[in-house]
Amino acid sequence: MMRWRRAFVILFSLLMFSMQAEAACISLIRGPLVLDVKSCRAIVPEKDLTYGDEAFRDVKGLDAKGKAKLFGTYRGLLISGEVVKSTAIQSGLDVQGALSGSTADFFIAPGVSNCPAIQGKRIASEIDEVCCEGNADSPCMLKTSYLLKSAKLVGAAESSAGDRTRKEVEKNPRYQAALKLFQGEKFKKAAKELEAVRKEGGLDIRGNFLLASAYHKQELCQKSIAPLEYIAEQAEAKKIWGDEEGIARQAIFLLARCYAKTGDAGKSVIILNTYLIEAGKYQTEIEKSLKLAEFGYIHTTREYKEYKAQARKILGN
Repeated sequence: MMRWRRAFVILFSLLMFSMQAEAACISLIRGPLVLDVKSCRAIVPEKDLTYGDEAFRDVKGLDAKGKAKLFGTYRGLLISGEVVKSTAIQSGLDVQGALSGSTADFFIAPGVSNCPAIQGKRIASEIDEVCCEGNADSPCMLKTSYLLKSAKLVGAAESSAGDRTRKEVEKNPRYQAALKLFQGEKFKKAAKELEAVRKEGGLDIRGNFLLASAYHKQELCQKSIAPLEYIAEQAEAKKIWGDEEGIARQAIFLLARCYAKTGDAGKSVIILNTYLIEAGKYQTEIEKSLKLAEFGYIHTTREYKEYKAQARKILGN
């Protein structure tokens, strides 16, 4: 009887371990992404791999041939990079655009490239996340599970490289003329040129923001709303590039301001309330929302009063 009980306990323990390992690996990331390489180093397995982690204890028992084979899978590049575009899917959670806007460590398989070729550059690749629960397979012993395959150089980091829309816009003479007009504070003429480019279907995120800003500078908030809503929709759908997130952030706050000025308290406060969720990150926007004159247009509404009370409580004033 005791023997059967012991066997059951062992079987149950193995089953639970298997279930835990499987549960930890149900949300792996697969698919295309583009990233800017911030740092890069070639891995020397004999020096760079550590076996202190309990999960890799079995590696210590490998013979010379086994270790040599394992080391061969680690002779690649470990890079730190910011994901500026992603259509990768996180399985299990069914999330598209995984890792977009985040910075992480990635391993590039041996023989694909070298550090001088990709340092400070933008690369496109397929990510194939590895389940690292007790697994010594590459790249797990480098404290990352992100494996890049078929990595290709796209262009310079923090540029428009890889973005077809931005590349086309950069060549558009009307767009270039609009930039000069905007910089010269000729907002009416700038808006006219940018509208022409938008009708052609070639206005990028930055261009839409400049168009909205040009209208806003003329006290024409109602006309600012359409290009700003476009940016907000693209950001929500994770269709913007990581290096456009700063512009999108400005655009969404300007959208809240224009909703307020046109009397749409409901839509304005919906945006403002999202800032309260991450108050530390959006403290600047919260503080401005309590001071800018545009929010005076909705200051007597129930929605804004409730938001204002909560915002002041969070800010401690």
